[in-house]
Amino acid sequence: MPVTTSLTGLNVELSHIFKGIPAIVHQLTNRLHDLSLSLKDAGIVIPDHIDKTFISNWVNKHNDIIINFVSAFGLNIWDIILTMFYLFFLLYYRDLIPHFYAHKFKNNKSRLKVAEDRFNKSLTLIRSYIYGLALITLISAILNYLILMAFGLKFGLFFAVFLALLNLIPFVGNPIGLVIISIFAIITNDNMLIPLFIFLALFVINFLQDDVIRPWIVGDKLKINAFTVFIAIIIGGMIWGVSGMILFIPIAGVIKIILESMEKHGIYAIFGYPHNIGHY
Repeated sequence: MPVTTSLTGLNVELSHIFKGIPAIVHQLTNRLHDLSLSLKDAGIVIPDHIDKTFISNWVNKHNDIIINFVSAFGLNIWDIILTMFYLFFLLYYRDLIPHFYAHKFKNNKSRLKVAEDRFNKSLTLIRSYIYGLALITLISAILNYLILMAFGLKFGLFFAVFLALLNLIPFVGNPIGLVIISIFAIITNDNMLIPLFIFLALFVINFLQDDVIRPWIVGDKLKINAFTVFIAIIIGGMIWGVSGMILFIPIAGVIKIILESMEKHGIYAIFGYPHNIGHY
């Protein structure tokens, strides 16, 4: 029920954004015009043909970018939701895999033991990582929403979920989200202190999330280094878009587990270890 309510609220928010695009375009035109006047006052030469009419025509010509951005984000949300359903069914029917191994290796007890060990470790890793990630995303969305509502930013629910989902992508998600939200705040607020306060508040909250909440909830479940995570994000994004960027991180952890259990290729698992490998 809470999930359905949240999705309904997000869908309503997206419809409001589409309806508000003309007003956003108008505000963007005014901001760019004010910027051009400020640059002229500062002694920077601006071509004479760049006036408010020129800026308005340019913005209207490129407002499809805003529409495409909102549409693409909506599609990515549903992709991520579908991915969660895939993972749910994978975990729900997890008992089928041991039965498969039991029949496949019924005459080879040593192979069966290795296969079961791989599966149990992989299942523990994926379950801990996904549950932890879901909890962190929920906490992040709530905190982001409270901050955005406190400063009166329009479409606060949309941007709160937007930033929370981008935080699922390590390294690049959070900076991209902060920049986009800050730009929107600058466009829609006359007081330039509000965008600054929004940026600082979200930056502090997400810093605490990454350095305090995430290690506490998720910890080092994957036991893989940052470079391996980065490579997993790149490959996952190329194969499966945003969903791949999220899912290929635990997949990298599973690959490391499989390599560790292989006598011939186990040495290659070292490339995925964290920097402190003394205990391995």
